[in-house]
Parts: sequence; structure tokens; C-alpha cells
Amino acid sequence: MKLCLVLILKLILCSSTGTKPKLTLNEYFDFTNYPSLSLSPSGQHLLIQSKFPSWNSNSYENSLWLYNIETKKKQLITRALSESLKPQWSPSGNWIAFLLDHNSIPSSDKYSKVNEYIYLYSVISNEWLPIDIGKETPLALTWSNDDFSLYFVTFASMSPKEDANLQKVEWKDVIQYRLSKSNEGSSIHRIDIETNNQTSSTKRYLIKNVPFLITELLFVPFEEKLVLMSFSTVFAKMDVIEIYSLNLKNVSTLSRLTSND
Repeated sequence: MKLCLVLILKLILCSSTGTKPKLTLNEYFDFTNYPSLSLSPSGQHLLIQSKFPSWNSNSYENSLWLYNIETKKKQLITRALSESLKPQWSPSGNWIAFLLDHNSIPSSDKYSKVNEYIYLYSVISNEWLPIDIGKETPLALTWSNDDFSLYFVTFASMSPKEDANLQKVEWKDVIQYRLSKSNEGSSIHRIDIETNNQTSSTKRYLIKNVPFLITELLFVPFEEKLVLMSFSTVFAKMDVIEIYSLNLKNVSTLSRLTSND
């Protein structure tokens, strides 16, 4: 009896799988990926990043969605999310900080493609607060212990003349290329957010310049310190990957926490 049931079950499975349509190449490549998913500190929302192939533009559409767990409603924030930095919740969960891919959005008089922006999205009002950071590209980003300030890192500034000279020697000589890359550095900034009469404004301050690239940034509220990870684009200098802490009460104090010799 059991053998008959097994044979009948196999026949049903074979017949059901045989009726399924074959998967085409377009269907195989036309799928949605979810690079990141994070829960808000308040536990009320999910932040969902989706990546979908856009065949018309020969690229990918990176979207950012906000899902309300209580109402079970999903809201689109943007379809032009940058992949260079992961979106981050503010400590209260009322703001979301992220970057946009300027190649995916048209330029305007208000937001030109010449300058870089850090965008803050208000979960409460659904309004955007763009923060102009000039021509510098952000490398890392972290919130402080409240919603009123955040820290971010950019490449250390370089004069246009010096940059042009370095670009020339990079192609002529590998040694000169490594020497130029050894001068890579980062600048750590703080942004303060001021809210007055239902309007928001920001102020930017330079905290410190460091002689290495920074790929990770973390704020430690109890000690008023920043923890940062260094990095090098030169393979021969991989030993410079270290973890440091910066005392925000005395920014001249930069302590190395690891020894990657």
C-alpha cells in the first residue's frame, strides 16, 4: 500500500513539473536583488534597498523603500540611490541619511551634478534635506548619539595643478604612481542640523585631516570618540590597514588600536 502511494505521489510530481513553462534568458536575468535591509531604531519601519536591471539604460535601478510595519504599506523614497554608501538611520529613527547616483538623475539649477550632496529624508514629514558638501566624494558616514549631528569622511583636498601633475606621472612610471598614492589622505567632517520654526539648516565643520584613506566610521557615544578603519589602494601597502580611535574632546589625539605588521 505504501509503495502504491509513493508511486502515485511521484507521478503527480512529474506531471506537475512537466506543465511548468521553461525559464527564458530574459526572465533569468530580470530579477530583483536586495543589497541591504535594516530595521529602524524605533522598530516601526524597515528600510529596503532594491537593485533591478534597467534594460533601457543598460544599467541597474537602485531604489530605496520605506516599509511601515504597523500599516504594512511600502513607500518609495528614490529610484536613484547610490551604492557607494549604505543608507543609515538616525538614532531616533526619524531621519535617513544616504547618497544619490547623480548619473541617474537630471541636473537642475537647485541640485547641480557639479557638487556632491548628503541627503536626509524625514520619516515624519517625508521631506528631503540636501546637504551640499562641495566637490568632495564621501567615503564613510555615521550619525552621532542624536539626530542633530553626523560625521562623514572625504578624500583629502588636492589642488587642481597638483592633481594634474600626478595624473601624468601615474601613466609614465609605476614608482611615481605608488609615490603619489602614498600621499592619499582623508578629511573628517561634522555636520550640525539646526531646526527652527519647522525649517532645517545645516552647518559643516572640519574635524581633522589624516594621512590615510578611511573606509569605515563608527561613533562611540559613551567615550565621545570616532573609530575608523584605514585603507590603501596600493597593493604593496596593504599593511597600512589598521583601526584607529579619535578623541573628539581632543582631536589631536589619534590612537592606533591594532598592529597589522
